[in-house]
Amino acid sequence: MPANLRPTLAIAAMFVLVTLLANSPARADLATGMFAYDQGDYTTALAEWTPLAEDGDPTAQALLGLMYRGTPGIQADNAVSAGWYRRAAQQGHPHAQYNLGLAYQSGRGVEQDDVAAHMWLDLAARGIPTGPDGSNAASQRRDALAAQMSPAEVAEAVRQADSWTADGK
Repeated sequence: MPANLRPTLAIAAMFVLVTLLANSPARADLATGMFAYDQGDYTTALAEWTPLAEDGDPTAQALLGLMYRGTPGIQADNAVSAGWYRRAAQQGHPHAQYNLGLAYQSGRGVEQDDVAAHMWLDLAARGIPTGPDGSNAASQRRDALAAQMSPAEVAEAVRQADSWTADGK
C-alpha cells in the first residue's frame, strides 16, 4: 500500500467508527453507573441507571429508589423513590422490599400502613441473607413493628406475604 494512502484510510476508518458510535444507542450499564456514583458523579449514575430501570431491571430500579430518597444533586422525591422501590420489590428484589417496607412504616412517599410495611419487611427478611445470629435488618425491623401491631394486623401481614410468595412473585 502506498504510504500516501495510509493516512486517508486511517481517517476514513476513524470516520466510520465515529459514525457508528454516534448512531448506535447508548449502552446504559449498572457497573458504569456504580463507578460514577462511587466517584460522586450522581448525574451520570442517574443517566446510566434510568434506561435500565425503565426497561425493568430491578437492581437499577432499586438504585433509583435510593437516589430519589436523597442524593446530592438529585431532587429528593419520596413518592418517586417509593415508586421505584415498588417496581423492584414486585420483582422480588429483597433490598427494595426492605426499603419499601420502611417507606410504608414511616409514610415516606406512600400512605403510612403498618400491615403493608410488615408484609414487605417480612418478604425482605426471607430474601436477605442472615447474620451469624440468624437475623438481618429486615427481620429485626419487622419484629419491632410487629410488637406495636395487633395480632390480627400481624396475621394479615403474614397472610399477604405468604400469598405474595405463593403467587410466585
